[in-house]
Amino acid sequence: MKGLVALCVSALVFTAGASASRIGTGLYGKAVISPALPVCQEGVPCSKPAKGFRLRFYRGTRHIADVRTAADGTYEVALAPGIYRVGTSTPKLLYPQIHPRTAKVLRGRYARLNFTIDIGIR
Repeated sequence: MKGLVALCVSALVFTAGASASRIGTGLYGKAVISPALPVCQEGVPCSKPAKGFRLRFYRGTRHIADVRTAADGTYEVALAPGIYRVGTSTPKLLYPQIHPRTAKVLRGRYARLNFTIDIGIR
């Protein structure tokens, strides 16, 4: 019986650890730069992961959170339920445009939301 209890406790700890980063509410997804080339060509990807971009979340005019994208463009941010305005900033770019510009965080879960960033390349 002791072995069975230890096995159940070990399984519980493993399961909790595997999902610990997504407990609560917030957003996760991927940000891409598009267009990433001045001239897009057929058969050649015209977008790339938005590596190292800072995504900024606001409620009204109040700044709530920042998160920096990983090398593959992915991000994850814990946010309370509600509607947020989303912006981005990076030292090298003056006015990057992000789409969508708003995000809705639902009660009791993380939602996937992917972003496209236009860095003004033409």
